[in-house]
Amino acid sequence: MREVNAAWSVLGDPARRRAYDEGRATRPRSASSRGRPAPADPHDVDPVAEEQPVGFAVALLRALPLATVIGLLGLIFVFTAFANRSADPAGGDEEPAADVFAVGDCVQTLRQLRVHPCDGGHDAVIESLVAEQVDCTPPLQAWRLPELSGVACLAMYTG
Repeated sequence: MREVNAAWSVLGDPARRRAYDEGRATRPRSASSRGRPAPADPHDVDPVAEEQPVGFAVALLRALPLATVIGLLGLIFVFTAFANRSADPAGGDEEPAADVFAVGDCVQTLRQLRVHPCDGGHDAVIESLVAEQVDCTPPLQAWRLPELSGVACLAMYTG
């Protein structure tokens, strides 16, 4: 507070202010002062020219807003990547829609009936879709489809 009062006493009086400004203009410039004249008196220090070391906590607080924005953008990216995954009939856990079954479709019969490409990785082929009361004729095997209120008659793939 003493330094502030001393500075005000110099800057508040026009004659002393002129003398201070003239004294600063005639001082030699040093390379480290970044264009500011070097103080003639070691006690006459320009508070703007002094650079205080920044502590770790201050540096962390200055970086916190940027780190927060980057973190939120990362979370949004990850969330949208998982939210926009399409149903993968080969490996996903999504149940197929009720209207995907048709006669001639190749299917897998693991836990539930899934349409699968006819490239050799399937278990059976749908030979017919019938009502629940109708039985499939041998050698076809019946697979109940509750979503269709019916039965798929499957020809099991042996190859």
